[in-house]
Amino acid sequence: MKYIIFFIVILHGLIHVLGFLKSLGYAIPQLPAISKLTGIVWLMASFAMIATAFLYITDNDMWLLTGTIAILLSQVLIVTSWQDAKYGTLPNIIILIVVVGGCGIWFFNHQVEKEIQVMLAQEAYSEKPAEKIITENMITSYPAPVQRWLRYSGVVGKEMVSTVYITQKGEMRLNPEQKQWFKSYSQQYFTVTIPSFIWKVSMNIYLLPVIGRDMFVDGKGEMKIKLIGLIPIAVAGDNFKIHQSALQRFLGEISWFPQAALKPYIHWEAIDESSARATITYRGVTGSAVFYFNSKGELIKFVAMRYKDINDDKPTEWVATVKGYGEFHGIKIPTTFDATWMLKDGPFTWFTFTITDVRYQ
Repeated sequence: MKYIIFFIVILHGLIHVLGFLKSLGYAIPQLPAISKLTGIVWLMASFAMIATAFLYITDNDMWLLTGTIAILLSQVLIVTSWQDAKYGTLPNIIILIVVVGGCGIWFFNHQVEKEIQVMLAQEAYSEKPAEKIITENMITSYPAPVQRWLRYSGVVGKEMVSTVYITQKGEMRLNPEQKQWFKSYSQQYFTVTIPSFIWKVSMNIYLLPVIGRDMFVDGKGEMKIKLIGLIPIAVAGDNFKIHQSALQRFLGEISWFPQAALKPYIHWEAIDESSARATITYRGVTGSAVFYFNSKGELIKFVAMRYKDINDDKPTEWVATVKGYGEFHGIKIPTTFDATWMLKDGPFTWFTFTITDVRYQ
């Protein structure tokens, strides 16, 4: 779709050159007589359209400004030559819809960036523990499989992290009957001293851009998913079920920064030699889950009872199954997951994704 829009804008821009050529005296019977001054405006509209096309395809936000200028110039010119140029209104409408959607996405992203900066600032000014290096003595009181995991991951001897940034690519579907998977790209920020995260995702659903944000900040969870950044598809917040589910998500995702397993807001209980239950509590919200490990110390599965919807009376079993491992900055972490809801009609794997980058601070 992006390349289709690119070619529409390029073609529309090149057509405007005809108005400039007509003003120079070239025989173009489709257009009425055009003065040299008006011809320059036709050329300006052409340049604005072509510039918009290339800024758009290279993801430069300036395309929103140049696109708005191009549409205004183009439509004024079309109105002045309405009988001969009126069909140029159709591509202008298409481009206008794309610009409006682009503005919606820009404003959505801008708001999320502000939320991220606030969250990171809270972590920066939070009180940090005196001991920065994780030692063997710090893990000996934990259940045996958790100790094995921490040693295998390589966190012993390394500094406790404060913030984490990850990128993901994945595929998602909306219901069990859906055959088509939608590709997704996401970024996520975590703070560790204060358990918080903000996750933002972009994807195309049937060629339409969708952007979303999920977060747990200040003890509260909230989710927003919008079509072209403007039309709400799913919005949830200000509900204990959302707060708990988001906190459980944070708990499961410490698999990418195992250092957080040592934080005082997480309590561990041994189940057997290959599993342990973790309970996380923060600002009156509590959630728990079971971590499963193999004999090497790799995390192989994470299982939690989470609310799938705020209208659900009971939570549903949610399983994250590890499909691959990798290493970032000396820390071994699971990098490929399948996320599955265990529904009454059978398992529903709705999200499969891979971690593409991790940065610790």
